[in-house]
Amino acid sequence: MDSAATAKDSVAPADATTAPKDFERSKEHDFIGRHFQQFYKTHQVTVPSVSMREFGFGYEKKIDLRHKAFQSQKELQEYFISKVPLYASYSAAFYEYPAARPMSAKNFLKAELIFDLDASPDHEGHNPVMCSHCQESVRADVIRLLEDFLFADFGFSKDETTVNFSGSKGYHVHVASESLMQLSSTQRDQLVEYCAGMNVDFARFFNSEKHKNLPMVDRQVEVIVGPSTASKGWAKRILDRALAILVLPQDEFIAKFRKAGYTKKQAEAIFANKDYVASQLSSGRWSAIEKPDLLVAEIASTAGVGRNVSLDRAVTTDMSRLIRIPNTLHGDTGIVAKTIPFSELSSFDPTNSALAFDLSKTENVVALDHYDFFFAGSSHVLEKDRIAEVPLAVAMLLLCKKKALLL
Repeated sequence: MDSAATAKDSVAPADATTAPKDFERSKEHDFIGRHFQQFYKTHQVTVPSVSMREFGFGYEKKIDLRHKAFQSQKELQEYFISKVPLYASYSAAFYEYPAARPMSAKNFLKAELIFDLDASPDHEGHNPVMCSHCQESVRADVIRLLEDFLFADFGFSKDETTVNFSGSKGYHVHVASESLMQLSSTQRDQLVEYCAGMNVDFARFFNSEKHKNLPMVDRQVEVIVGPSTASKGWAKRILDRALAILVLPQDEFIAKFRKAGYTKKQAEAIFANKDYVASQLSSGRWSAIEKPDLLVAEIASTAGVGRNVSLDRAVTTDMSRLIRIPNTLHGDTGIVAKTIPFSELSSFDPTNSALAFDLSKTENVVALDHYDFFFAGSSHVLEKDRIAEVPLAVAMLLLCKKKALLL
């Protein structure tokens, strides 16, 4: 991690079309720079323990230079106004000498615990300009990470945990608890594996017991005992997922069990007795369902955080990584990497709540291709090589993604 080339901003590159070769020093580039500069003249960038952080900035790539250090908030703010970076990152780690090189000379002191989640564009119907599916899927996983794991299982404090939108389509969860800042890379990796459901031995949550003298039964019966409502952690999560499946509408119910490996007849029989099965599972009596191992295997395949979203373990485990500075602008979108209160997370829409630029002002742009996307409550349809008058915030989005030119 001794060069900017090996540093990672933890945000996946935007899937942009190829821009004209003169784009970087064009009037589009200058237009973006002027508006970014105006933003930083009127918005304070606040970084806790600023003098102990390493900073990295990007003008063409996510990080073109790093090993920067600032002695005060004022000095950092002046850098934003005078240099106008398109991308701004800082270290999760705290150092005695943050500007020193190589990394070992910085004298590592401690590091925040950070989880980085980013939506994958590899799905049907992905919109390369602004994808609502990506936004919704990654936001749902962030909520699961917080509620199911960080708060419920690990007992982390909400007062020391913050959620930041990346400014594009990802989220960063910061845990700044002093008791966690000395966790080793291996310990941090174990947390990621637990949250992602990696290397979890699901079989250990079940036991096979042999019972005699059961009502109406004159032989020894093998009973499978598993998670119940008294369980916690992954055991409770398995039960909750099973109960959620049991209340699905019939068509979805049958499809889910067929996917798990049951025959149609077996799935229909379970559906016909689903209320009884649910009550038995809640009591830990998993013999009430035929072949429970099939259902558990299906649950295990989707139960962890990050199955359809990238939970980037390297950002959590590599303490020399740089991460997006909260409340700065993202150079791929012109949107603010905003800190989000927990109460607003479930309904958070960056195109409404994290805009840096005006929707009432307009700019004329020429699209480089056909684009049809939803932004800030409105649909926008642009035809290739045609002039379109769009809100300034939309123009900035298109220009930052290099999908349009100024008229």
